[in-house]
Amino acid sequence: MTEVELPIFNNKFFEELKKLKKVPPHFRFLTEEYSKNEAAKIYLNLCKQYINAAEKVGLFQSVESNDIKRRLESRDNKQFFPALSHCKASFFFSDMCGFNVKPTPPSRRDDRNLDLKIIYNDIEYFVEVKTPIKSIDWDSISAKNGIRTLSWVGDDSDELQEGIRRACRQFDNTKPNILFLDTSYLRAPIDKYLCLKAFIGQQAVTFIRNEETGEMIEQDSVFLANGISVNPKNSKGRYIKKDRSIPFSRISMIVCFQDHIYNLIEYNIKKDVFVIHNPYAKNPVPQKMFNRYPQLIKTSDNIESFKMEWI
Repeated sequence: MTEVELPIFNNKFFEELKKLKKVPPHFRFLTEEYSKNEAAKIYLNLCKQYINAAEKVGLFQSVESNDIKRRLESRDNKQFFPALSHCKASFFFSDMCGFNVKPTPPSRRDDRNLDLKIIYNDIEYFVEVKTPIKSIDWDSISAKNGIRTLSWVGDDSDELQEGIRRACRQFDNTKPNILFLDTSYLRAPIDKYLCLKAFIGQQAVTFIRNEETGEMIEQDSVFLANGISVNPKNSKGRYIKKDRSIPFSRISMIVCFQDHIYNLIEYNIKKDVFVIHNPYAKNPVPQKMFNRYPQLIKTSDNIESFKMEWI
């Protein structure tokens, strides 16, 4: 496949980009102004790498290929980024993991297709790609002496939770399902502990004290299972499942992928990848499939407070 045959970054695309009075931020690195910028070259080459991987697995020959191509050329970053995430997932599972990858298997839960299918040891694993987006609107911030400054406190874990909810609605509960979560387009870097907090829970410390003397008797660290996969509530504070059963057990595991491609500061791109296994999954995924990446697994069976360890 030649460079000009890519669905984006071809000659026609660059000609149309030159005609725009204001280039969208996600295409800014591709303009003539940045043509000699080292970061722009890395951005361009990495995008091509992802798109080539998607072409190789047949993503652009699938039933949704026209939609993906259209979104890759979109001036709206909420169209472009999710489409590029499809390509990233193709690159991760095929090139980085070496799996046999097929596009768009049917989903039984609604009329939409899932994004990818992985075949490993003659077993099919189904993949849905989600791209939470919460970027900083720099144009709305006043500049002082040519510098824009913003202070923000938060972790964007609510955006991760929304992506998890939407993916779970599409999965079939009889299949092993993998959620590929591209966290590259949030306001702050997402580490493995924030993804864990959003999906399953967080580490907590328990204290036991003598009330009469005030003496601390015992202190222990436990994993508190209070994420949305355990027992989520709706906006009115009511449990989603009246019987308080586990509603997100269709998700077997989450692959968190982050490459900082949009918020590029250094010239060296680092792809951060880690895997969180759902302790409540109906159809677990074997750990050996992702041995080269950090994985979080459950090491005890207590549903309220159990231990999970990174391996």
